Amino acid sequence: MTHLNRYKTLIISIWIGNWPQYFTLFVRSISYNVDFNWLVVSDQQKCPYMADNMLFKSITSEDLSKLITEKLGFTVNISNPLKLCDLKPAFGHIFSDHLENYDYWGYCDLDLVTGNLKKYVHPLYEAGVDVISFYKSFLSGPLCLFKKSTHTLELYKKVQGYRAILMDPAYMAMDENNKSEEAEIARFSNLKARVQYLKYIFSNRNLRRSGFQEIRYRYQWFIKRKSADLHPPYDMTDVVFQEKTKDGLSTYFNDLMYSDRAYQRINHKYWTIKWENGKLYELRDNREIPVFHFVELKSKLNMTRIVDIDLKAGFSLDKEGLHFGDKYHQDHSDI
Repeated sequence: MTHLNRYKTLIISIWIGNWPQYFTLFVRSISYNVDFNWLVVSDQQKCPYMADNMLFKSITSEDLSKLITEKLGFTVNISNPLKLCDLKPAFGHIFSDHLENYDYWGYCDLDLVTGNLKKYVHPLYEAGVDVISFYKSFLSGPLCLFKKSTHTLELYKKVQGYRAILMDPAYMAMDENNKSEEAEIARFSNLKARVQYLKYIFSNRNLRRSGFQEIRYRYQWFIKRKSADLHPPYDMTDVVFQEKTKDGLSTYFNDLMYSDRAYQRINHKYWTIKWENGKLYELRDNREIPVFHFVELKSKLNMTRIVDIDLKAGFSLDKEGLHFGDKYHQDHSDI
């Protein structure tokens, strides 16, 4: 499975329950990223689709809870699959036995289509970046990469009350943005940052044109970044911001991950994502992109048809769903 390259990366995904219908899109797209390997962990006995750069580990939910408990040193019970999102920053620690021959590690969701990741990520590896976020304003939960070190493997331990958070069966958004009452009060008490954002709105015409949802969305992240050093770290975004300031952690935050939810938020009704031969294109802006997160689109009815098709010829995604075969070629023959 191992592909010879200067930097070896293992990206970890955990899935509990029946495989999603869109899983074949994920596997098909990662199969072209031969400079990256994936470890997919699930309570299912078999994996319906495999790629040469993918390892599959079958484990029951009970045994997974035992493994996590053993690795972390306190009791964790995975009764709620969403709780796995809180545990993402600890995946490297939990599955450290699989990281021996790797330089970087990370985690990702399955509702992703990847393009040429090497094109965007390897220059950051060359620069010695420790943490790579595919979001500009906060640590990206759907896909995030870390340089392997004791420091990054145990960063999650710097979240205030991380044990209580991980032992709680409810999802607390520790991987991105903890919205507990204590955390929200601490952030939004920063009056200086709130005034700065108002000035930013009035000075940015494009932001004003994007609509209220986008203005409100950016507001929470603006305040979060400006307030990160003023309170204890309530989540991994806070930790990374603070570690960059205090301990010189090298970080990279940028909007490398497109998503249908972002299009919905800014009211972009007409957009198309095209995947072909390992490359991913955003056709609205006519650019190549590294990854697309179809968080809303996966509920579309015609996504269920992809189980029985061959995607070798390529496919496209838009607000209506998935297109392939004759319709794909008809819609994109001029691209």
